[in-house]
Amino acid sequence: SNPWTFTTPDGNWGTAKTIIVEETVKQQQIELSRSQFVTNSVGQALVVWSEYTFPAGFLLELEHLYSTRFDPESKAWGPAKRIDDGDPGTKYFRWFNVELDSSGRGLAVWEQVDNEVGATVRFKRFDPDLDEWEEKSVVIESFGPLGLVTPKFAMNSDGEGIAVVDTKTSDTKTSIVAIYFDSETNTWELGDIGATAGAHSSQIAINSKVGVAVWVQPDSEGVDNIWANYFDLDP
Repeated sequence: SNPWTFTTPDGNWGTAKTIIVEETVKQQQIELSRSQFVTNSVGQALVVWSEYTFPAGFLLELEHLYSTRFDPESKAWGPAKRIDDGDPGTKYFRWFNVELDSSGRGLAVWEQVDNEVGATVRFKRFDPDLDEWEEKSVVIESFGPLGLVTPKFAMNSDGEGIAVVDTKTSDTKTSIVAIYFDSETNTWELGDIGATAGAHSSQIAINSKVGVAVWVQPDSEGVDNIWANYFDLDP
């Protein structure tokens, strides 16, 4: 089990408490790893983690994404909720991100590698009223069987979001794409942030007015420099 805790108004740490202990974790050889935590302005929170199962001979058979929600009124964590679709052809998830808006609506973005289609960046929304994730994830972009992608995602309190994705389609070709999420239409729009071939290590931050991306990019002599660009949310 993984212990989690949080700071209290007096500036001291409280007592660490276990969020959840699945019976399957006790009964099977399951490893929990790569947890991420996000909270909003009213104290609601989501934790996301991955689970690996090793049912036979310590060979990786399945990987899944799970989450649990923290309710600030009851000061309690809810049950674990499965995020991924559970497709049998899924090999693994390399990167995932989760964000919350001010109403408690969540959005998870992750890279998924499948046997047939290769690397895709996907998303799924969390409904706080139903306390459930959407039934099926939606593919934002596909990068093919040789793709290696690293999505980073940020969302503001209104639910608008931007993902920056480091892409690698061969040993020598890397670049970055940016994708804007419109919370009203529930759609994504691919954008050009101005990164050239060889760009990598992108980061993204967003507020109610702008999104700012930074990344590393080599010049013509191969010297790395830090670049930045901003996206106007209200042009």
